Amino acid sequence: MLNGRLMHMRCAAHIINLIVKDGLSVMVEGIDRVRESVMFWTATPKRHERFEKAVAQENLKYDKKIALDVKTRWNSTYLMLSTALEYIPVFDHLATREKLCASFRPSADDWKFARQLCDRLEMFYDITELLSGTKYVTANLFFPKVCGIYLAISKWQTSNIPKVEEMSALMKEKFLKYWKDTHGLMTIATVLDPRYKLQFLNAMFEQIYGHTWFNEVKKVRDLLYDLVLEYQGSMEGVGTTDGVGTSSNNSSSSTVGSGDKAVVDIFDRYLSSQPIVSTTYVRTELDLYLEEPLWPRTTDLDIIHWWQYAGMKYPTLRNIAQDILAIPVTTVASE
Repeated sequence: MLNGRLMHMRCAAHIINLIVKDGLSVMVEGIDRVRESVMFWTATPKRHERFEKAVAQENLKYDKKIALDVKTRWNSTYLMLSTALEYIPVFDHLATREKLCASFRPSADDWKFARQLCDRLEMFYDITELLSGTKYVTANLFFPKVCGIYLAISKWQTSNIPKVEEMSALMKEKFLKYWKDTHGLMTIATVLDPRYKLQFLNAMFEQIYGHTWFNEVKKVRDLLYDLVLEYQGSMEGVGTTDGVGTSSNNSSSSTVGSGDKAVVDIFDRYLSSQPIVSTTYVRTELDLYLEEPLWPRTTDLDIIHWWQYAGMKYPTLRNIAQDILAIPVTTVASE
């Protein structure tokens, strides 16, 4: 496409991994103390049995078993911390009785920040689960999630907890380093979603770029026009293809999601502030698509099915959608 201008696409899961790892570096010592505690009480069946009995003595349910993480996989660290947080009284009680635990007993501040950390890592964990799942097919899911990450990190920077502010600053620095790689392919995939189109970019870029947002949206629009011209040239004398192809079960049925309230609110505010414009002259197929009203943001829209049938009146865009929406956003193994 476009002589290789859209060739570069980094693995989304890898980018998220780098962002989170920079954030976790703020709490290395605290995480190590929690890890040592979990390691100690899961090292032998006898110790684990003692831990289970202590849970019962604290009148807690042992629904989630404590488990050691894999240091190189932040999502396993998140699961270890979130599970350990359920049993803080148990760890503290056992540490007072077991002398071997004294050197690595997590402090109250360690537990406090671990909770703050888990509250923030939950979003990254959910997005990684989505990207590595088996029930999605299409690339349009990715960019709204990236916008949600940016807005969340920016919000965390106003925290009154110094470590959270430090963590957010490191995350934002890493995020901005890779932000440019989400442009191009993934913004086009979002525009090809009839629920978002360019209006979504207008709403998000205004928050991200400030007064220069219009220029950034124009770059994406110009890129789309270039793509349309290239595809029209390749289609001359050949006819259209069969379109997007056979619909897959649950392909891209997800919308932005209730968990991304900030993204949804900004998008809705932008839409409500825009005047309704009636256009009597349509210049191109792309103009026609962009000027039609947005489809409702329902959870049951199968975008593959939409381009198969409703998108038939946009033959060039249909061929572009066939190629763009099929691009995997991550190289990690499913599930």
